[in-house]
Amino acid sequence: MLLVKYPENKISSLDLAQTKVNTDCARKFISIPNLKYLRLFNNNLGDGDFFDSTTASLIASSDIKVLDLCGNNGTNLERFLGTLLGIYKNRSEQKYGKFSLETLELGANTISEEDENTIKELKVYGVDIARDKPKVASSK
Repeated sequence: MLLVKYPENKISSLDLAQTKVNTDCARKFISIPNLKYLRLFNNNLGDGDFFDSTTASLIASSDIKVLDLCGNNGTNLERFLGTLLGIYKNRSEQKYGKFSLETLELGANTISEEDENTIKELKVYGVDIARDKPKVASSK
């Protein structure tokens, strides 16, 4: 992919929703220099190994401010979110400055109770994680 090799890239926004992007391609798009907004909505990335520590590391080192990963059927986000949090904690302790990522959209992926705890911790580092509202049991 040519864009990844050229830091003078002027593309700041990409919408790749519902394009059947696979894990390898999605990771290359995350790595594009100067990209601020990336929409990977509804690409079924949850079926493979997209939501793992490799992707979290790429996100943490990218220029992306808003990343939309909604509707990808991710079911095990623990390692993904945990790695992201670990990187942020480590960088913060070493005073590397502000992180690029401001908003991570995760709606229509399965968020566990443990994931919710990690999400709360990520907010301390300025990351807003948008997700579906928890289901409330109805009283009849």
